[in-house]
This record gives sequence, structure tokens and C-alpha cells, in this order.
Amino acid sequence: MCSTYLVTVVLSEAQGKNVHARKEIKVAVEDVNDNAPQFEKTYYQVEIEENNKPGISLVQVSASDADSQLNGKVSYRLINNNLAIFNIDEVTGVVYVLGSLDREQQGEYSLTVLARDNGLYPLEAFSSVSIKVLDQNDNQPAFSTPNFIFFISEGLPHLAQVGKIGIMDADEGNNGKVVDVQVIDKHVPFAMDFSQLALRCTGDVDREKREHYELRLLAIDGGTPQRSSTASVTVFVEDINDNQPQVILPSSNLSCLTISPNTRAGSIITKIYAVDHDSGMNSDITYQIIAREPINPSPFQIDPHSGTITLVQQLMGKEYSMHHLLIKVSDGGKPAPLQATVWVNVLVNEMSKQCHLTTVPSHSPLVSEPLLPPKPYNQTGSCTEVSWLLLLCGLGCYECCMRCLGGVPYTSVVATLLCFSGIALFCGCGHQALTETERLIETYFARNLQDYITLAYLIEYFQYVIYGLASFFFLYCIALLAEGFYTTSVAKQTFGEFRSTVCGRCLSTTFIVITYFLAVIWLLVFAFSALPVYFFYNMASTCRTIDFLSETPSSINQLCMDARQFGLLPWNTVPGKACGMTLSNVCKTREFFLTYDLYIAAFAGAGITLLALIHCPLHLAKWQILLRDKRFRVKGEKRDVLFSRILKRHHGGIASPYADKPSDA
Repeated sequence: MCSTYLVTVVLSEAQGKNVHARKEIKVAVEDVNDNAPQFEKTYYQVEIEENNKPGISLVQVSASDADSQLNGKVSYRLINNNLAIFNIDEVTGVVYVLGSLDREQQGEYSLTVLARDNGLYPLEAFSSVSIKVLDQNDNQPAFSTPNFIFFISEGLPHLAQVGKIGIMDADEGNNGKVVDVQVIDKHVPFAMDFSQLALRCTGDVDREKREHYELRLLAIDGGTPQRSSTASVTVFVEDINDNQPQVILPSSNLSCLTISPNTRAGSIITKIYAVDHDSGMNSDITYQIIAREPINPSPFQIDPHSGTITLVQQLMGKEYSMHHLLIKVSDGGKPAPLQATVWVNVLVNEMSKQCHLTTVPSHSPLVSEPLLPPKPYNQTGSCTEVSWLLLLCGLGCYECCMRCLGGVPYTSVVATLLCFSGIALFCGCGHQALTETERLIETYFARNLQDYITLAYLIEYFQYVIYGLASFFFLYCIALLAEGFYTTSVAKQTFGEFRSTVCGRCLSTTFIVITYFLAVIWLLVFAFSALPVYFFYNMASTCRTIDFLSETPSSINQLCMDARQFGLLPWNTVPGKACGMTLSNVCKTREFFLTYDLYIAAFAGAGITLLALIHCPLHLAKWQILLRDKRFRVKGEKRDVLFSRILKRHHGGIASPYADKPSDA
């Protein structure tokens, strides 16, 4: 379309005869902004590999405007760019990325480009840009845990499953496909079943030879270049009852022992030594006499746990002979215990000559023999004695418990609980409140990452400080409780009079001074924790005012909450504040209420901790004063006793009208 026209005006008579004059008129058409910008494409699709260099250009969008001059000059901008990862050149329309992209965090991005002319009443057009992040093999295979622990029973069949191995790769395609998992160690009876991702047994496992195995797994992905990772596996071999007890002593069934007829009842005759190579209950050995020769009631009995054979009654003349005892040695395995037997041969003879055996009794074991008690006793009297013994023990435990409960430092226990709960509330809620604050600032008060980067660093530093406070006060509360027990009557029975010595007093005084300084420092923390509560209280009050004045929109837009005036953001931050209904909508979000409540809880936790820190030194100082008064009183009593003894030695009793000797009278 032309913007300038030439018009020729001719003055003539009718029929075009006798032209008297001719004039050219130049007509200029003035442009108005009646055409909106138009994009060459309404949709752009771009692909870029992850781990790109920051600042690389992605695509150039182009829009034209049929108007002229400023009305046809187009500028570009991105809208709803909350992540602040991408930017666009306002003049050229080149879209570029500000940082390095990671497909594992986000694989696709969708941008909206706004094209606007510079007319008095600007017109706009929109276009979409879709960015797909292509994968690179930048993640190695990851095991579900770096240390796998499995328990198997010895004698596990070949190819039986030991345990499942969890593994994944965050990449996609061949880059995220695990192509091989293998056992690195060669001399272990285990191998990987890659199809099932299971570790299987490929050899014999015997707990008596090896109780556990340590091996490493290697996982490889299918990317280019290939990446790999390792994990450790510990396999514990659990015992089964596959070993019967072995008798060490006596070493043979033909072994013989000679004892004197004058051996006293209750004497130890001999002892059975046996071992079991299993573990746990499978190696718990018990002993029992299952047969004897002669068959008459035997004067010997065996302790079922130690294997000690004792003489339970005085030997009679008829018992001066050879005694054969068949001992059964059993383990505690389930469901059926394993056992071994051994003959113990005892010769009762007045002459301590060495006995010799060539054979053992030929009969098989008989029924078990009941164990004989060392001596008879009156069961009725025993029951009475046991009853009195239980009663006395119960009374003694009651007095002991009441004495301990009476001396428990309840004040220190309360202070410790207050300190624990206060610090837990302050650190836990404060840490989460800082995280939510950063999220609120990022979403509603600052659009550019550079505007709140300093605040983000400060919040991160404060969170590290919270970690340190939690660790320090955990140890301090333990010391607080220990000091409370130390300065009460409970500790006196254990530590004697140490708490009244110079060392003990210095220790308690040092703890009081340290706690006093902690209370002063924590008072500043308590005051500092009130600042965010004050900020959110003002914000909530402003929102209530806006809701009350919602019928007059012209006035509510003047009610704002500016984060810059509290020092949270720099003064050049855009927008830096929220006004009117925008601020009201912020106050109605879940993030606002959660952050407000967390700051209140952290403020309460700081107050509880301050109360504990003030309460503790007062309690300890009270005990110090009581101990000092008692120490002075004891010294005064000792001084008075010594003075009275000196007076009695030289001048008789105090205030006595009589002398000690008649000559003095």
C-alpha cells in the first residue's frame, strides 16, 4: 500500500477543450496503528542436548507489522517465565538459555513469546516455543542401596535365590538401559541372574567353614560412552544343626578313674568336656546319665549344663566296685537335637592304683535315671523360708526404689525436657519456615533470580546454623541432666562427697556460668525469631483490611506489602511488593498460612528453650548455696566440738562449777 499519492487537477471547458490550468496535489496518508504483529509461525519446536553451555541460542522467532514507523516496530518478551532459565532478545527475537539444562530434572519446556508493537495503543500477538531436552549418558546405574545384606541358611541348594538386587538408571533409551550386572569377586559361591536381577548360589556354603561373604557387584549401562557403578553385598550364613556334639574328655570309652571310698559327698569326681561346631542353640550342650552298671541306684549325678559329675552321697561298702555311667551329650537343635554318648568308668577302691579296661558294658542304654538331690530337705520348711525371703527382698527393693525416686532431680529433668522440646520445635519449624519463605519470595515478590540470590544464600547459611544448634544442644541437654543428678542426693551414694570438694564445686560453678552466657545469647536469638512473626502479622493484618475494603477497589490498590522495606530484597527488585487483591490472594494461599504457623512455632520453641536456660542455672545455684551452708555448718560444729574438748581437758566442762580433780577444788 502506498503512503503518498499525486493527484492532478485540470481546469478546462466542457468536453476537455481549451485547458486553462493544470495543478498536481500531493496527498500523504497518515498511518494509524490498525495492524497487530503477525508471527511467521504460531508454534516453534526446538531440541537441545542436556548439559549445554549457558548462553547458547535456541531459536529466532520473527513477527512483522504492516504499520509504519513506531506502529510497525515489534519488540519481543517471554511471559510466564517462572523458572527464569530462558530469555529473549527484545529486538532480534532470539531465544537463548541462561544455564545448563538437565533432562533428568525436566525433559520439556513450553514458552510463550509475546510480540508487541510500539504504537500509542500497542497491539500484541503470541507464539509458542516447545523445547525438548535430549538425553546424554551422564548418569551411571544406581543400585537401590550401596550395601546389600542377605541371610541364607548353610546347605542352600545350587541356583537357589539369595536375594533381589534393585538397580535403575535415570537416563532414557540405551543410556538408561542396564545391560549387564556381574559379581566382580571370582572366588565366591555366588553369581548374578541378570534376567531376574537376583543373586543366586552357585556352590556349597558351610557356616562352620565361613560365616559370611563379602562381594562386590558391577552394573554397566548401554550408553555411549558406557558408565558403570558398584555396590557391596554381605551374605551371612545362618547355622543349621548339622554337627553333632564331639566329646573331648574322656577321650575313650575305655578310660578309667579311681576314687577313694572316703571321698566326701558333694565332691567333684570328673567332668565331661564336649564341643559342638554349630552356633546358637544348635551348640547349646546338655548332659544326662541314660544308663549305669551296676543298675542299683548310682551315688553319682551329672550337672546337665556343665557336665560335672559329683558324688551325691557317702559311699557304702557294697559300692566298692567298678561303676559304669553312660552319658548322653545332646545339643539344643530344632526340630530334633543331635547327640553323642560316652562311657565314664569309675573304680571305688582304697588303693589308688591305676585301673584298666578292655571292654565296656554290652547292653544298650536304658531309661533315663532321675537325678538325685545332693541331700534331702524338708519341702514344707523350704517353702516357708522362700516366702520370707521373697517378702524381705520385696521390702528391700521398695525402700531402694522410694529412696531413688525421692532423690531424682525433677527440676533438672523438667529443664532438660523443656530444652529438648524447645530446640526440636525451633530447629525443625525454623528450617522448614525458611524454605517456605524463599518459595514465597520467589513466586510473588521477585521475578529475577538475581534479585533474591543474596536472600537464598542467607537462608541456606541460617539452615546450616540450625543444624549446628541442634547438635550442640543435644549434647548440652545430656550434660544438663547429668549435672542435675550429680548435684542431688542420688549421686551422693555413688560419688561420695565429691560434689562437696573443691573440684566438684568448680565443676558446678563452671556449668552455671556457661549456662548463664548461653541464656544471654539465646535471648538475642529469641528476639530475632520474633521478626518474621512480626512481618507475617503485618501482612495478615493488611490482607484483612483489603478484604474489608474490597468494595472500593480504588483505595485497596494503595495497600501494599513491600518486602524491600524489611531488607529482604534490594530496592531495585521488580516488583518487590504485592498490592491490593494480589496481596489478598497471596494471604489466602496454603504457603502463606504454613509459613506463618511455622514461624510462630519456631518463636514458641525459642521461648521454651530460653525458659529452660534460665531455669537451669537458678536450680544449680540453689543447690550450690545449700551445699555451702551445710559445709559451713559442719565446719562450725566440728570447731565447737574441738573447743569443748580443749576446755574439758584443761578447765573442766563448759559452765561447770566443779573442777575435774579434787586438788583443784
